[in-house]
Amino acid sequence: MKYRRSLYAVLLLLSFSYGCVTRNSSEAKTIVTEINGDLFIRVEKKTNWFNTVEYEKLFPSKGLSKSQKDSIVKKITDSLRVKI
Repeated sequence: MKYRRSLYAVLLLLSFSYGCVTRNSSEAKTIVTEINGDLFIRVEKKTNWFNTVEYEKLFPSKGLSKSQKDSIVKKITDSLRVKI
């Protein structure tokens, strides 16, 4: 009887810890291109089965240096908590 209770307790703890791990996992797809002098950024972030964040924006980038463009992309990805 003691063995069965401890087995249930271990299974319960394992299922709880698995739920915590999967809750924090996410998949992200980032697209950064330049179209006709504009910087196009698209981010799709799937946090779980039913929760998806989609961000898409076109920034005018004529006259901006590469470091300025990289700074824009970094600010966007940091705010959405996405790693490139």
